[in-house]
Amino acid sequence: ISFGNSHASGGVHGTYRTEHGGLGEIDLVGYLARGDARFVGHYLPILDKFPHEWLRKSIVSGELSDVKLRLKGRLASFPFKNNERGIFQVSMNATKGVLDYVPGWPKIENISANLLFQGSSMEINASQATMSGTRLSKVKVQIADMMASDIRLQINGVASGATKQFIKFSDKHVVDIFAPDFMDNINVIGNGELLLDLSIPLPYSDDIKVAGSYQFNNNRVDPGLHVPNLEKVNGTLIFTESNIDTEKIRAQVLGGPVTINSTVSQGGGIKLTAVGEINLDNLLQLNQGRPTEATQFWTKYIRGSTDWRAVVQIHDKIGNKSANVSIESSLRGITSYFPEPFSKISTDVVPLQLERNAVDLQQNMLNINYGKLVAAKIVFSRDDSGNYYTNRGFFGLGIVPSKLPETGLLLIGELPKLQLDKWRGVFNQFNSFKKPSEKNEIYLGPTKVNLHIDVLDFLGRRFNDLALNANMSGREWYSTILSKEIDGKVNWHMQNQGKVFARLKKLTVPAVYPVEPTIVKQQQHQEKSLPALDVIVDKLSISEKKLGKLELIASQQEQDWRIEKLYIINQDSSLVADGIWQNRSVSPRIKMNIKLEANNLENFLTRLGYPDRIKRGRGKLEGDLSWLGVPQSIDYKTLSGKFKVQARHGQFPKFELGIGKLFGIFDLKALPRRVILDFRDVFADGFGFDKISGSADITRGTVNTDDLRIEGPAADVVMDGKVNLSSETYGLHFMVTPSLGLATPVVDIATIIVN
Repeated sequence: ISFGNSHASGGVHGTYRTEHGGLGEIDLVGYLARGDARFVGHYLPILDKFPHEWLRKSIVSGELSDVKLRLKGRLASFPFKNNERGIFQVSMNATKGVLDYVPGWPKIENISANLLFQGSSMEINASQATMSGTRLSKVKVQIADMMASDIRLQINGVASGATKQFIKFSDKHVVDIFAPDFMDNINVIGNGELLLDLSIPLPYSDDIKVAGSYQFNNNRVDPGLHVPNLEKVNGTLIFTESNIDTEKIRAQVLGGPVTINSTVSQGGGIKLTAVGEINLDNLLQLNQGRPTEATQFWTKYIRGSTDWRAVVQIHDKIGNKSANVSIESSLRGITSYFPEPFSKISTDVVPLQLERNAVDLQQNMLNINYGKLVAAKIVFSRDDSGNYYTNRGFFGLGIVPSKLPETGLLLIGELPKLQLDKWRGVFNQFNSFKKPSEKNEIYLGPTKVNLHIDVLDFLGRRFNDLALNANMSGREWYSTILSKEIDGKVNWHMQNQGKVFARLKKLTVPAVYPVEPTIVKQQQHQEKSLPALDVIVDKLSISEKKLGKLELIASQQEQDWRIEKLYIINQDSSLVADGIWQNRSVSPRIKMNIKLEANNLENFLTRLGYPDRIKRGRGKLEGDLSWLGVPQSIDYKTLSGKFKVQARHGQFPKFELGIGKLFGIFDLKALPRRVILDFRDVFADGFGFDKISGSADITRGTVNTDDLRIEGPAADVVMDGKVNLSSETYGLHFMVTPSLGLATPVVDIATIIVN
């Protein structure tokens, strides 16, 4: 008999003998020249509805060839199990096959296989196939007895490919031991080999039995969230549907070896133990030629080697997977070059402990201990988007609160010294390679601060006995600061670039303390932005100079940071200034308009630390200045501008006579005195002036003047020339013209000329 349709084409030949009251006896040989694999289930005899249904639904596509049928025996004994009393055998080759073997699991595709139905058994042997882009080999799909009371589909095979694909597949379909989205944070580079054996009930249910192993071949694991990479990962992971075990998985982490083992915990769950050594010196050598920013950062501040131990306890709470993690080390052998208070020498033992424990289905608790310096306890939760947020907790520095705060994160501490300038440099380096907004990262920013610092180094200044209390509400910080140098309230609004609102009773800016050249360089390269400022200081002092009251208003306006008002006033003088900082340009530039008025020059100069320079007098200086850089410091090499100066009715006191003293005006060593009009070593009895007037231009740090005039009853003094503020060089010309209008000064000056 020959036949053909869209499903298949082929033929059969043989004999069939009927028998009275029975099914008869058959001896049949058949073949198919071609066939569509989708319809295999349609043409096979129904032995049990569940295997038959699986065949009809699971074979998605495929091309059949070399199909052979052999059917022989009394049909009453069909299907001739174990070839007893007859033969039932169908064999075929399949190519381009697709098998949807378990609902919801990735399909097996590109199958090249041999299919054999013999007696009541089915067996598919695939020489090659793929699944989710991973290459499969030695795949065997088998039903041992399609007429059994407990029918199970057995699938086993070998998969070779990317470890990342295996972990995703395993986490979703095979062994569900990880917390939700756990693998989303982990990047694995490298390949391996999976041996998998599945036992699936028919009809299908979730009672799937799994046994398998995975061989890591020199993999690299990046856990993310600033956790160090695992390098050169080798070893075997053995798993079932409910358990996972390791056979001495070995790797390199932070330049040192680590061995990972696992055990089954009492009461269920899995315990992973890692024991290793970190060697940061070795890490730097291993990464020569390709160091990451993170590697360069950590090895700059931490060197040496030390032992460590970690335990990961994976457990199931009401069907929800969670993991408790603990890490500990003595840190003996590690040298820390972090600023105070986190510096240490290699022989110091500072126990480090980190623990993350599940509190309930929604919450976890993080515990951190670093010697006696740090004690932190933080409760955090995860939202529907997968992001973590802090519920409450504390971060203690030298202090351990008796209990957790009701809400928010409290930063509390007592420190003998905090080198904040150095820490700013550290944080800037850290943020340079830290991604701005990483999913699943825990925000550990405090919402309450209660700190006492004996010595604080900040902005190149040293502050003493400082107490800071602050609370965050919404997007604003409200704080009070009290120290020997500061007393008042400071509010910080965090919108956009931020705004500082300060009302201080006093602000004493200390003298600059000696700092390392690297710190100076870091301060010169701060970000090209400043917050908006609204500051009033009742009593401002800088380097022990009492300047009076300060008012400052400034804000970012489009492309410029605009200083709307800078006002310093005291009983002797007032300074008014405004300007802009072009901070968004490639080369940021400061432009300032200034007006200084002094109603008592003697007291004004004394206030600035220059006593006995002038008696009485009043004066005014007005002009504009500009320089490249930041407002906090002047770059004299790029300083430009112009100003006018006027003064009246004052006196340079106690001048000595003598032509030698007159020539002393031109003494190079006396230049600093001349620049501030200090002629005390020239005129003995003082030199009164009625008027000082003049102007000067500044170009790239060089001051030029040609009309600075001092008019007095004894003489007129005219000065012209230039002074280079950057190189501290000068070329100046002084001309003194004696006055004949008053007797006493004329005698004095005549004596100078005669002598």
